Amino acid sequence: MTIYCKVAGAKIIITLIFFVFPALAEENSAAAVIAQENTELNFIESAENSKASMPLEKNSDMAMLYLERSKLREKDGNKEGAEADYQKAHLFDSKLAEEMRPDMNPGMKAEEWILRGDKSLMYLESIDCYDKAIKLNPLSSSAYFKKAKLFYKNSHYVNAIQFFSKVIELDPKNSKAYLFRAKSKNAIGDKEGYAADIKEYKQVKKRNWF
Repeated sequence: MTIYCKVAGAKIIITLIFFVFPALAEENSAAAVIAQENTELNFIESAENSKASMPLEKNSDMAMLYLERSKLREKDGNKEGAEADYQKAHLFDSKLAEEMRPDMNPGMKAEEWILRGDKSLMYLESIDCYDKAIKLNPLSSSAYFKKAKLFYKNSHYVNAIQFFSKVIELDPKNSKAYLFRAKSKNAIGDKEGYAADIKEYKQVKKRNWF
């Protein structure tokens, strides 16, 4: 009976080791992350309070502090605070701020977003850049074409057709839009649509010569 109790006790101890300790470790890990974020925020706020005596000139360190706090505030859902910190970072080092947080740069034009989308090697990032260009300039046939072409290259033919159609609506002389819409339709088995667009492509291309 005594041996049984000891074994049972050992089982309880083993259970505590395998089930209770990991839970405590996970709680401690989460608490450590929160503590680290609070430390960063306190450090940034201390630096912010001391800046009153500093001249407002280029200061990459201060800009980085504001950018880091901007990210933390955005993570917590404080969009206004994140925007305010971005603006402060922009005052200290505009180039760094725009490179680190291009999504918060209100000064970028549609053409600049298109160029950024062209340079990006990430599919979703490029799509996001073209979307921002379209939002700034809804009549930008170039942004629609770039987005449609990206859809086509990634075999998203239905989406490609939709955006190539928008390009044609905005710029009926864009022969390439007809060509790639034709190819997209062919890819989904729309033979009649393919033939019609190829015919239109040839006619538009011919008219563009004159």
